[in-house]
Amino acid sequence: MRSRFLQGAIMRFTLCLFALPMPLALLHAQDTLATGVFYNLINQNSGSCIDDTNSGTANGTKVQQWACGEGTYSTQLNQQWEFENGTASGYYYVANANAPTETWNVTGNGTTSGSLIQTWTYAGNSNEEWQAVSLGNGYYKFVGQGSGLCLDTPGASTANGVQLQIYTCNGTAAQAWKLVTPSAGNSEEPYSGTPAPIPGTVMAENYDTGGQGVGYSVASVNGTDNGYRSDGVDLETASTPATGNDLGWSAAGQWFKYTVNISTAGTYTVSFLVAAESAVGDAFHLSNSSGTNLTGSVAVPDTGGWQTWTTATATVTLPAGEQTLTLNQDNAGWNIDSMAFASGSGGGAPPARLFAPFEYVGDLGDANQIPGIVSASGAKAVILAFLDPDNNGCNLIWPGANGPLPSDTVGSTSMATAIADLQAAGVTVGISQGGAGGQEAAAYCSTAAETQAVYQQLITQYHVKWLDFDVEYPETSGQPTRRAQALAALQAANPGLIISYTLPLGPGGLDSGTGGGTTDLTDAKSAGLNLTIVNGMAMDFGQTNENQPALSEEGAAALKSQIQSTGLTSTVGLTFLPGTSDDDPPQYFTLANATTMVDFAETNSYITLLSFWELNRDNGGCPGSTVDEDTCSGVSQSNYQFSSIFEPF
Repeated sequence: MRSRFLQGAIMRFTLCLFALPMPLALLHAQDTLATGVFYNLINQNSGSCIDDTNSGTANGTKVQQWACGEGTYSTQLNQQWEFENGTASGYYYVANANAPTETWNVTGNGTTSGSLIQTWTYAGNSNEEWQAVSLGNGYYKFVGQGSGLCLDTPGASTANGVQLQIYTCNGTAAQAWKLVTPSAGNSEEPYSGTPAPIPGTVMAENYDTGGQGVGYSVASVNGTDNGYRSDGVDLETASTPATGNDLGWSAAGQWFKYTVNISTAGTYTVSFLVAAESAVGDAFHLSNSSGTNLTGSVAVPDTGGWQTWTTATATVTLPAGEQTLTLNQDNAGWNIDSMAFASGSGGGAPPARLFAPFEYVGDLGDANQIPGIVSASGAKAVILAFLDPDNNGCNLIWPGANGPLPSDTVGSTSMATAIADLQAAGVTVGISQGGAGGQEAAAYCSTAAETQAVYQQLITQYHVKWLDFDVEYPETSGQPTRRAQALAALQAANPGLIISYTLPLGPGGLDSGTGGGTTDLTDAKSAGLNLTIVNGMAMDFGQTNENQPALSEEGAAALKSQIQSTGLTSTVGLTFLPGTSDDDPPQYFTLANATTMVDFAETNSYITLLSFWELNRDNGGCPGSTVDEDTCSGVSQSNYQFSSIFEPF
């Protein structure tokens, strides 16, 4: 029912693939360092090399971090450093291969945090000597003799050109450095030197190093941005919501390897961010080092363009520990940006297309009813509604709960328990807030940061990856901007998060303005929000003897144009009201209408979500009713017959 829709945001998981461009020879932890040997010093946080700026040879040249010349090591002389015994026992001075008389030097003999590092002719002073302290796994921290402070990357920056400093030793990755012997060998290594962690996102462009036949195998070298890495192939700059570079020019028989580290053995949901100009039914699969197909064939839908992105999903069962996964290209005609691995086979990011009906918690007496209702319907995804602010506060509360989150008991059962039961059964769960007559947290929170904290509580407490926002109410001052800014920051803090807006839809699309109109879309664009789905409520059109499918199709096409005109890349969702409408005289959305809309959605790839209000009404308990009932549809039907029509989508 439109009066009860909560705005939701669907979390999309993006999978990041890390690959390391050339083999490394790693120095193991030891009490002393070998002198007279040149090393690259690679920062654990950034993966960049310590660098003599512009190959400088003069005193005062700044010591900075910069991307290693070959990606994971460097044969450039200004990125090679030699350790020699200093005047103090156990301390070294560090000379550059490009300018052997120039060594690390704390500017101005500084002994306080923030003092910068330069090169200077070695004179045996305490500001030029460093103790190497092993951190294990080949990493060291370097402690200045004169200051007792650690060599540090300011602000844990990952940017090129950041001048290094000394800073209070704090055990962070910004102060950890791996000694790597420059090598041009041809062995396979993870890109950046460290296996990609799972759970986590693996970027497609970060395939393993080693080159053709080792880290990858391609029939021909293509790509418009292969300069991203020294052995780059088939890479191009990706468009939002993808990031960095995507992997294109797919062809049957090609493959790319990724070294990963699985934290815990188990089943993972993999969300592939993909694009294609036409559907590819058997596009690719993941395999392990034994060649076992882990995912089965993964299809890529027609997204409408090479840079129009959507998510395809699969599940994999993986043992714990470091291992190599291979992305096998089975057919041509698609691009991939990332692969996001999430724990568990249920509760993951929504697939490229899905049917996800709403279920209004306020119509139920106990949260323990939810898993049974969803199971009986056969739905593989559900949107639970609605959370609203309690007493106009910067908080959220479930209908029937005793107080705002983290309190969430409805009847005898917590919502956390009900949601966990759904996820364990493989059901994707979205959580919606707002709805007609309701609100969402941004209405009463003072800042975007406060709003983000409330939204984050949903992710932390329920482990969901999809948030929906039902916007159909007068909005408070600054609310649309505050919401969009909070959600953009939330996505940055939770990679792969999918966000949807559920908005009132007419034959001409959305109304202008806020409170469910086009201004909510422009505010999302301005904030940098990756609004994954704009879900139009195709119901209550207010016409007599209306053709609801025709009006819905007109509205969907208009909504697509409105999304494109704002510069967003969102897909379109459609939510219906099965049976009796709120119109006077009432109109009816029939079983035949449902079949028509499924057919329409399947032939229009820009539609990725079908939904209805609500599961509790999907039965024939009140045939012929002339009012919008809470517990039945008002048309003759079997239990969950609307669900059975929509579910194949």
